This record gives sequence, structure tokens and C-alpha cells, in this order.
Amino acid sequence: MATARSGDLGAVFMLYGDDPDAVGRCLGALRSRLLVEGMEAFDHEVFEGRTLDAVGPVLQALGQPPMASERRLVELVDPDEVGAKKASGDAKAAEARAAMEALVAYLERPNDRALLVLVAPGLDGRSRLVKAAAKAGHAFRLGPLGNDRAAMAFVRDEARARGIALAPGAAEAVVEAAGLVRALLVSALETAALHNGAGRVTTEDVAAVVPESRQTVVFALTDAVGRQDVPGALAVLRRVFADRSTTPQGIALQLVALLAHQVRNLAVVRHYGPQGGGRLSLPPFVLRKLAGQAARWGPARLRAAHRGLVALDRALKRGTRGVADDPRGALARWILETAGVLDRVS
Repeated sequence: MATARSGDLGAVFMLYGDDPDAVGRCLGALRSRLLVEGMEAFDHEVFEGRTLDAVGPVLQALGQPPMASERRLVELVDPDEVGAKKASGDAKAAEARAAMEALVAYLERPNDRALLVLVAPGLDGRSRLVKAAAKAGHAFRLGPLGNDRAAMAFVRDEARARGIALAPGAAEAVVEAAGLVRALLVSALETAALHNGAGRVTTEDVAAVVPESRQTVVFALTDAVGRQDVPGALAVLRRVFADRSTTPQGIALQLVALLAHQVRNLAVVRHYGPQGGGRLSLPPFVLRKLAGQAARWGPARLRAAHRGLVALDRALKRGTRGVADDPRGALARWILETAGVLDRVS
């Protein structure tokens, strides 16, 4: 975010990974920074890779001079999907390779009056396009925050950007209340600032307006699923989706990642027993809890749960009808199917 707001942008700004909320905030910062208000239509174009047969229109847009802004802003979402509309199989792969080659060639000699923004959740760091973007500008992987230290740094950055002063211990309190999900951290920070009303957040503000702890808000869902407590899991799901600071799709993707991590842990403990703790690097009390939960699961059910999460993740990222329209409903159905309440459907 700091780079998007005020750093050197280079010729390309690539965002890849599975955090749509962070992507949205980065895009908002870039648009606010580069585009002249009221003149956005002249200097801003957005392309969807899945609707393009080739990258020619994107390159043409990048070659046009800006009219009102210092730089023209051209966004391409899902560059790896270019050609998908008219091709399939080997032909689709060939179209994708041709699009990648054309974009890499552009980045070797870019137009310095334009910024190419690539949103590519389907790519990883090994992609040639990611490497070319990093060389010509920036390539940021946006995924779930990995630990408390990263979450606290994120809270401090967001507070600084919003002009919010954090009292001692406030960042820690926000992380303790909201966990590692960016959308929930932002919501907690903003709500606490509104409660204070003086552009400052204290631990008392966080406790007053974000009373539920991380255990009950973030990890209660994974614990309830591990225990196969269907009513408890559905109740937590309702609370999490009540947050309005991000899209339901963004919340769903974060929860799918957390649930996949939980299913993996259960599978390891179920297979290796208590000695599997060395493979997970978890505290003894967490391993004891996992062992109790894993006893409720058979290998076939764990495999089915994992397959269901993979399918959900793919459907959310592709905007599949039904799942993308109702992410909370799709997760609720996964919970019911995983617990054996509903018959599994393809």
C-alpha cells in the first residue's frame, strides 16, 4: 500500500495471490494517485483477460498518451485467461503463452507515460510474467498475513495512512481482536477510531467496540468445523459475514484458506497421531485439541473436505455462478456436506 500511495511505481504494478480485499485497496490507491478527478474516462481503461482473444487492445491502450493525468492507467485482470473465450485445450494454452510473451516483450520497452496494472490471482512467483513485472516495476504477492508481527505492521501502516494515532498496545489489541484477516483488521481499526472520535485508538477503544476475541471470531469457525459442531460453525459464519468492510467474496476466500489449513492439520494428526506435532510446529495444547478433533474424522471424509475447499476456492476466483453470488451460502453448504448433514453433490 505504501508503494501504491507514494512510492516509485515503475512501468508495471502486479498484484497476484488470493487476497481480493488487499487488491481492491491497492487499486483504489493507484487510481486516486494517478487519475485527475472528473477525467478518469480519458486516462483509465480496465480489461478482463477472459473476455480478450489477444492482448492487442491492452497494448494499444498503453501506447496512447494521457490527456489529463501525468500517466495513463491501464488495468488487466487475469492476464493468464486471455484467449480462454474462444479456445480450449492446447489452443487455449497456446493463446495464454502468446499473451504472456507479448506482455513480457512490452515490459522490456514500456511506455513511460503509462502504468500497466496486472491483477493475476492465478499466477505464482515462478511465472515469467511475474519475474518480468518485478524487473520492470513491482510484483506483490497478496495472501493472508502470516503471523502477529505482520498483522501489527499492517495495522500500523493502515493507521498511518488514515491519520489515526495508536496508543501503546493498541495495534496488539486490534490484532488480538481481529486476527490475521486484513478486512477484519481494517474494520476493527476504523470502528475503534470512530468510538474514540479524536483520531486516536487506545486499547480501551478496541475492547469497547471489538469485544469478541480472535478465538471466537476467526478461529472459532475452524474449531467448530473440527469438532463437527454444525450449529456453532454456522453461527460463527453469520458473525464473520456481518462485517461490511470488504466483499463477501473476499471474506469467503480468507475463510477457505483458514479451513484448508485446519483440514491439513487434522489430516496430519489423524495419519501420524500425536507424534505428528513435529511436522506442524504447534504448541502441545493445540496438538491435544487437534487430536481430539481428528478422532472424529475418517481419511475419506478429510479427503472429501479438502476437495470441497479446492472446488470452492476455484469457483470463488472464477466467479462461478451460484458460489460467487452467495459465498456465505456456499460455505454453509460445505459445512453441512462435510458434517454429513447433506448428501454431497458434484
